[in-house]
Amino acid sequence: MRIMVAGARTDLSIYGTYLDRRSETPSVLPLDDAGRPLAVFGGRRGFNGYGNPRSVVEGGLGAIRLEHRATDALTLAATAQYRKFDFDNRLNFYDPFGFAPDRGIFGVNGFYGAQQFDVAYGELTARYEAGGHRIVAGITGERAVSRADNLWSGQNGFTPECGFTFYLAEIDYVNGGVANRSAPCFVVDDPLSRNRLVTTYWSAFAQDEIGLSDRWFLTVGGRYDRFRRAARFFPIPDTSPGSQDAATANAFSPKAALSWRYGAGQVYLSYGRGFNSNFGPTFEWDANQYARPEQRPTTLDSVELGWKGRALNDRLGFGLTGFWSIQRNRRSTIPNPAAETDFTQPSNLITYGDRYEAKGIEASLDIRPRDGTSMQIAYTHVAPRWKDYVLQTSSGPLDLSGTTPTPASPPTSSIWRASSGSRRGCRRAASLNGMTTIRSPATTAFRAVAIRW
Repeated sequence: MRIMVAGARTDLSIYGTYLDRRSETPSVLPLDDAGRPLAVFGGRRGFNGYGNPRSVVEGGLGAIRLEHRATDALTLAATAQYRKFDFDNRLNFYDPFGFAPDRGIFGVNGFYGAQQFDVAYGELTARYEAGGHRIVAGITGERAVSRADNLWSGQNGFTPECGFTFYLAEIDYVNGGVANRSAPCFVVDDPLSRNRLVTTYWSAFAQDEIGLSDRWFLTVGGRYDRFRRAARFFPIPDTSPGSQDAATANAFSPKAALSWRYGAGQVYLSYGRGFNSNFGPTFEWDANQYARPEQRPTTLDSVELGWKGRALNDRLGFGLTGFWSIQRNRRSTIPNPAAETDFTQPSNLITYGDRYEAKGIEASLDIRPRDGTSMQIAYTHVAPRWKDYVLQTSSGPLDLSGTTPTPASPPTSSIWRASSGSRRGCRRAASLNGMTTIRSPATTAFRAVAIRW
């Protein structure tokens, strides 16, 4: 639902949506040694699993936006949004250790997860355009609260009496049903984790696009981001004493670009920084399992020099870019040295500090020989390197600094595509898939597709 109210200088928009999605989740089919599905009770359309697996999502969001043109040069805007979603999931996770084809049994772990998310968001912005300046500035804030209950069902216990199992439900795929339901260690909806996380975020940003002359343009800007997370894991009798943890992460991200523009293109030099809070997944905030003595954000600094434009009466579009990026403070989890001598310490330690560099070039062509026909060619060459990278292994630290990741990341590729069409509605596409080659220390990949009439 959307409502819009317009005035001479003020626009008001109200938006709302609601979602109620309920779906079944399928059971698994055991395979024989050759990878073929085994015959199961009820056939392939029958259900062989524990409980009543399903997925339910219910919730919605509401938003309001007010925009006011104070003058011909200045526009003010305010946005507020609230989102609330509840997730209710019952799932069967396949347990390979429970597979016993001689007994007609395969194993699953019964899981029930209930989660609630409440998010409140707001933003204030101002835009000013006059005298060769295009300025945008604003502040943003958000508060997100998540609550999660994780419960498990099955035969559980790392003892001889319980069979050294983790919530194992033995599914009789020959006769149907749960074979070990009456086992002494079989539990139903046993709570393993209950937590509440509150994440607050706010930022301030500003950017100015300045026309230095008819051909020269300068863009400068920056933003400051600050995150805070408070996590509480509630006590679970006979399982966990509970814990509390909190951390903050903040960073300033500058940006700048200088461009020289001519009639059909531009040459530019740009710099920018990206930022991630590095908070990681929810389970890493259990202070009984993970030690977090510090919190550092990941930053990605990137410099680009490029030339983009069109030629031959717009029949040819081209782009050529060289780039250099540096990523700092990659987060990793290692065994906690303090736990080797003190069993009360968390077994895992969260660390930061690795540095990753990548240099490369990108080139692209967009050829349009006639109306309705186009062909695109794109090429990327990347030379990545771990500048500082120490991997913790069972035999001690392994220094991989100066090495090259293999294989290369997915963006490293070259693609050739062609397509044509006519005003009568006919269309011809091209597809040619070729070989991808990877070599160290740099990476080049090539794919092509040829016309299919």
